[in-house]
Amino acid sequence: MQGDKKDNETAEYRKFKGSSASWVLTIVGVLLIGLIVLFTNVSTDDSADEAVVISQTPEVKTVSSEYTTPEKEKADEAVVIHDIKDVVTFGDYEINVKDVSIAKGNEEGSKVIEVRVAVKNTGKEPISVDSSYFQLYDQDERKFDSDDTVSFEGDPIFMVDDINPGLSLTRKVIFEVPDDVETVNLAMRNNMFDILDSADYVYIGLGKVK
Repeated sequence: MQGDKKDNETAEYRKFKGSSASWVLTIVGVLLIGLIVLFTNVSTDDSADEAVVISQTPEVKTVSSEYTTPEKEKADEAVVIHDIKDVVTFGDYEINVKDVSIAKGNEEGSKVIEVRVAVKNTGKEPISVDSSYFQLYDQDERKFDSDDTVSFEGDPIFMVDDINPGLSLTRKVIFEVPDDVETVNLAMRNNMFDILDSADYVYIGLGKVK
């Protein structure tokens, strides 16, 4: 009887020992699997982080040092000087120089150049014309603005005049310039304030005014 009891205890001890060993192996296996999963995730996260860093790298573009500003581009354009007899159209404006007169100026060493100009509206909306739309350039490329304070007999000067479509208006533009001005070109733009080079210009050669 005692032998049977001892054999039973030994069998139970072996069973318990085997069961404990199985549990230990199971726990170790779970831990190993957990570590593998953990390292796999870390590796994946690192790869993702690296991918993000790569995607955030700015694209480097090579820009030429030769940059042409609108002012330089406009200055490089060839200027067309129309003949005084030409009827010149730009935008909704058609201009025609009728005649040019020269007289002694109000100041010593000056003279007055009077240009009579016809302006026609070729568009579909009213346009405006003012003496400030006109300028003179002499042989030395000096620029002269019109002078509304100098008065001549005859046609009145342009003073913010509105012209309806299909109609024309003839007025004078007057300039006071130095006596050493020999030849001049008349310039006209299509608005009062040439903001940021937004206006269009035409040029008409008036010839000698000496």
